[in-house]
Amino acid sequence: MKAVSFISIVALIAINPLQAACFLENRVDAILGICTDNDIRYAIKFERKTGSFYYGQWRNGPAGYGLFMNRVFERGHAYCGGWRHEYYYEGREVQDTSEFLDSIDSQGIGCRSNVCPDGFRVEYHEVSDLRIGHYVDGGPEGFSVSTELGSYFIGYRHSHGLNGEGIELNLIEKTFTHAVWKDGRVVKTIKTVNISDHLKMPAQCEQ
Repeated sequence: MKAVSFISIVALIAINPLQAACFLENRVDAILGICTDNDIRYAIKFERKTGSFYYGQWRNGPAGYGLFMNRVFERGHAYCGGWRHEYYYEGREVQDTSEFLDSIDSQGIGCRSNVCPDGFRVEYHEVSDLRIGHYVDGGPEGFSVSTELGSYFIGYRHSHGLNGEGIELNLIEKTFTHAVWKDGRVVKTIKTVNISDHLKMPAQCEQ
């Protein structure tokens, strides 16, 4: 068998910079989408029974930084039929977000006053928003976990929008999709799952 040189491997990576190892698994209890970039795994796990979901870093479960959007079923609750957020750090729920922020600050990977210096960043917002990945000129550039208008995405994001292979959970269109994007538009759908049945407002929330 002919050996593949290190230079050949580097050349292949340079030719295909937007290739990530992604898959979408349709389980009985949940739908799991995972992408791996430089040996770091990121996931979106959507629970069929409740409509709750987790997105963030992953290692056979939540790891590193992540956010769990917990569906609210209690009638009369301000978020009934919607979600309340719970931040995760090192695979466990963080009740006090100061611990979450202290970790980001101690590693020098946070953003301050909505300004994100170039490099790997964990961008946190109190209004249930978390972005993880590489930043250039203040915005995600390259592989990242990002959110935008009810859409949760793992993959490559550049100045012209989503690019390359990725996973998207879209609460507006009610779809969970593994696809390839080009300048923000899907050019190839690999697999998609309709989640509309799991997003119906529960009866106890109706007035």
